[in-house]
Amino acid sequence: ESLTGTWDVSYLPSGDKGVFALRQSGTLLVGEYTLEGGWKGSLQGTFVGGKVLVHRIDSKLGRSSDLEGTLAPDGRTIRGTWQNFILSGGEPTSGQWVARKRQEESEN
Repeated sequence: ESLTGTWDVSYLPSGDKGVFALRQSGTLLVGEYTLEGGWKGSLQGTFVGGKVLVHRIDSKLGRSSDLEGTLAPDGRTIRGTWQNFILSGGEPTSGQWVARKRQEESEN
């Protein structure tokens, strides 16, 4: 399925970087993530009509944020916005994100 694979993710405005490992089954998305600073957890979401909606569930904090985005026509980039549910001091509560799909070895 088109979203299955490893994605390099960047958050703005913070500049945080991480990796999403996604598996797509029909319209459903599941996976795991790791972010700089030791954050990790699971991902659950949907992919319908070119639109991605992912709930980020942190291993320590629980549901931490939602990411919405649109898959580019080439199927290799997702761009969109994120919204945080954990309001910690001084951290942005929303912003943009971009994910770029890594080339799998078998595609070379």
